[in-house]
Amino acid sequence: MKTQKVISLAAGTFIALSAFAIIMVSIMAFSDPQAVMDLVQVKLTNNDAYSSIRGVYGGVGLTIFITL
Repeated sequence: MKTQKVISLAAGTFIALSAFAIIMVSIMAFSDPQAVMDLVQVKLTNNDAYSSIRGVYGGVGLTIFITL
């Protein structure tokens, strides 16, 4: 019984931590897409690239956060 509680708490903590990380990247993508790409040393060169980062990292990240 006690082991089951520990496993449940660990799983909940992991999901919460993952959701927090995803929502932070999503918010960063909506506010400043270049900041997200700076994490991987990529420069965005045109408006289409900014829009794509907002859609992929912002929109999809928000959807995954809501699902979690």
